[in-house]
Amino acid sequence: MKIINRIIYATLIIILMLPTFAYSLVDVENKLDIQEIIQDIKREYNINIEISNDEDFVNLEKCLSIIEKGLNRFPKGLLKEITDKYLEDGIKTNIIINKAKENSYEIPAEYKKEDKFVNITIYFLSNNYYDSSVVVSLDGFMHELGHLICDYLFRYYSYEILDMEFSKLNKGYEYGIWKEGYNKVFVNQNSANNLSEDISDLIWIAESHPEKLRNLGKKEIIHNKIEYLAKVFDESFESINNETKLWLDTIPDSPDLWAVDIIKYMEKEGLITEEFEGKYDSYITREDFYLLSLNLIKTKLGEEEFYNYFNISQNDNSLNIDPVKGHIIVNDELFNENYNLNLCNNKNDMYEAYKIGLINDFNGTEFNPDENLTRLEAIKLSAYICEKFGINIVHEKEVIFTDLTVLNDYEKLFVNYAINKGLLLGDGNKLKPYEYCTYQEAFILIDRVYEFISY
Repeated sequence: MKIINRIIYATLIIILMLPTFAYSLVDVENKLDIQEIIQDIKREYNINIEISNDEDFVNLEKCLSIIEKGLNRFPKGLLKEITDKYLEDGIKTNIIINKAKENSYEIPAEYKKEDKFVNITIYFLSNNYYDSSVVVSLDGFMHELGHLICDYLFRYYSYEILDMEFSKLNKGYEYGIWKEGYNKVFVNQNSANNLSEDISDLIWIAESHPEKLRNLGKKEIIHNKIEYLAKVFDESFESINNETKLWLDTIPDSPDLWAVDIIKYMEKEGLITEEFEGKYDSYITREDFYLLSLNLIKTKLGEEEFYNYFNISQNDNSLNIDPVKGHIIVNDELFNENYNLNLCNNKNDMYEAYKIGLINDFNGTEFNPDENLTRLEAIKLSAYICEKFGINIVHEKEVIFTDLTVLNDYEKLFVNYAINKGLLLGDGNKLKPYEYCTYQEAFILIDRVYEFISY
């Protein structure tokens, strides 16, 4: 649903295969086409990438992958709605890559809005010896994207309405000061400066670190503000609706009563790690389901036997010196193999998931680890794990649901297995294969797979 004029404007050749990504590396000899990556970002988000002074930065590809990683965090289509609307009004949206001053880590990114442009400048730390995650600051970039969205809401939703509603929600907690209890209302002291910083920080923290809000323990004023912002997004963007469950993983949550004992057992067995605590009713991301699946397999086999069972080795990084410029750079096997792997938060784990076949290809144009996982994808992954442990998944009784006509025969094979074995249940006479899978559903599915492979 989109408000118009509120003020002025108010897959399948092999299991889980993804399409080919045009600019990925196939071997060490091939170099990424920087312009192709930039064009892909322009096509997907209507955002221009500018490289300041056309510098030949070391590891520029890694910088671009972090930019994509940040853009991908937001619900699909949301940022393009913003940039398209701005462009209609003659405002271009640009991301500028610039070198930071030598040994300067104080300003990772800056946001600037003028009449004809919106610029987010990120500072590239070319002279460092860390992993790709600190070539530029993802958090700094995400924070400035929060400002971009906040300014858009001020312009096209209503600054006055937001100001009035936040004044109510703050319940007497004032901007411009910081006192005891303010951490239950504001993300940090910067958020307490004014409405713009408050909203921008809420957007940033909800997208980047939802666990920090979820781990506050009980529901606080800050959670009420998140829920209100989610409602504003629903009203402002066609890409958002109630079914998106936007930022639900920031709210302290409990599992349904029927799932409590199973989840407690899984936590005891190590099948659910601490990072997933409190995530139940929100939709699970692809990366999180891969992590749960990988952890399931390692729990079953043991860490050392895992590598023997699949005949794989652990990844090693090494440091090299650029002989011309003297930069210390990381010889990163994972990055050199697949550009898109750097979109993941847990790169080593995801690479292991790739090595054992949980992920068939990182190179798809639509590969996005932050996207939600569908019920059908969860079924396929679960069946794959069972197959890896010698379980025959074919010759199961055909199941009947009214919405299975959208699936091909190959996909129905996995559905027949999953439903007959009770891995996943239908909803009445429907399976809803393309609806998203919640964390709670994923936990129960993982538990049932664990039972099968443990017999």
